[in-house]
Amino acid sequence: MLELKDHFSNSPFLQELWTKARSQPGQLFLPEGDDPRVQEAGEFLLHHQLVRSVHTFAKKGSSALTIHSPEDSEFLEPDRPLRPKKGDASSGPQGPKGGELILWQAGSALHAGQVDAVVAGCVHPTSLVIKASLNTVGLAARAKRVSGAFVMEHSKTQTLWIFSDCGVNIAPSPEVVCDIAEQAWQLWQDVTRSEARLAFLSFSTHGSAKHAQVDETKEALHLFRKRHPEVLAEGEMQFDAAVHEGIARRKMGSSLVGGKANIFIFPNLAAGNIGYKMAQYLGGFSAYGPLLLGTAKPYFDLS
Repeated sequence: MLELKDHFSNSPFLQELWTKARSQPGQLFLPEGDDPRVQEAGEFLLHHQLVRSVHTFAKKGSSALTIHSPEDSEFLEPDRPLRPKKGDASSGPQGPKGGELILWQAGSALHAGQVDAVVAGCVHPTSLVIKASLNTVGLAARAKRVSGAFVMEHSKTQTLWIFSDCGVNIAPSPEVVCDIAEQAWQLWQDVTRSEARLAFLSFSTHGSAKHAQVDETKEALHLFRKRHPEVLAEGEMQFDAAVHEGIARRKMGSSLVGGKANIFIFPNLAAGNIGYKMAQYLGGFSAYGPLLLGTAKPYFDLS
């Protein structure tokens, strides 16, 4: 537990979250309480007054946590049937099966306002966490889908970036990439006070390659600029042009984003998932996420 506290102290990003959480602690549901990591995390949060209470489902556990039995129905609203989100491919017509039930129960508690957030996924796969979130709290008012972003922080330079989508949408259309970018930009506004600079990534920089996938990235940028003309966004560009000012000048000329990007929009899930793990394991970045964006209330997944 001391190592976890040290990790917070070495991260300006986590320090700021720590301060915000202690100033307004909420009630958290960690449904997968039979995993010892969940109970340890809950105890840490309570000990440091980062939350008011931690609810979980477990056969037995810490007296500090509020333990519930999975057989209890107190978190299922009898007058609100659990139902799939119409038209969403990640939600099937069936209700929860077996071990999924605790994810749905936690989501129902969140929907009813009995808790302020849910975090799950150290036992269940991302697909089931998303299914439970969509079938209980649903999508935010303007959202058409969810996406999975990572906040990336460099341990030495304290550089802060956002990578998206790295966890949900496999082969997004330009419209979906635009939605992903919008959600990542909104996350940036929530976690930092600095100006957002979005790079729409590709294997091409400003027409250096011709391909249908390059055209799709250009279209996604066009759609985003129509929605948010006030936001600095540029593309298509390669990753080196997005982060290295000298390379950006050679490849792009004058640019407000090239070499200075802080939000990186990947063209597909393969690129995003590989990219964040390379940054994490080879580049010295800590990867915080995936943060499920687009739900009506905070229902988060774990990597």
